[in-house]
Amino acid sequence: MAGTDRRQQIIKAAAQLAVEGGIDSVSVRAVAARAGIGASTLRHYFPTQAALYDAVLEPALDLLVSDKRIGDRRVRPQRRLTECLMQFLPGGQEGHLAGMSNEQALDQWFGLYVTALGPQRTEGGRAALTWLTTRLSGSVRGWLTTLDEEGVLAVPVEDALRLLLAVVDGICLQVMTPDGPLRVDSVEPTLSLAVERVIAG
Repeated sequence: MAGTDRRQQIIKAAAQLAVEGGIDSVSVRAVAARAGIGASTLRHYFPTQAALYDAVLEPALDLLVSDKRIGDRRVRPQRRLTECLMQFLPGGQEGHLAGMSNEQALDQWFGLYVTALGPQRTEGGRAALTWLTTRLSGSVRGWLTTLDEEGVLAVPVEDALRLLLAVVDGICLQVMTPDGPLRVDSVEPTLSLAVERVIAG
């Protein structure tokens, strides 16, 4: 089989596993078995787990997370940043989380954390969470850098990044908490409070 065909065979097998069992099911062994090849052959084409995730999941992530209007100076910076961050949250805007319901999206988010950090954590779960966190952090860092270049950030980019990522994760956890204080309809106003802290003026 030609190199390009073999690479596509591996990507297809990994994508099928991701659809069937979630991102954490995309391990080297599982993908190699599904593709009918040895792990060493897979490693020839994708030397690291991150390289495999990049090939399989990056295109899907690019469809799900956009820069929205982050560079549109006609829109208030607070509004632009809030719109971008709402893509990660229940109650988010059009295109939010691949058309999943809020409940499905939260289940996926929580499931990923459980497989990465819970009592029955898996190496695949940890690798998946690391990959996703790195990519999403990169998106947020890019949005913040755009605003910093405009001179509208009140704090350094990395400080704003840490605060906003903690708030996004906290919102997801609070919305999942039965009878918790945060409901889906209060997600955006809550996020906006955090965004106001990082934008000057």
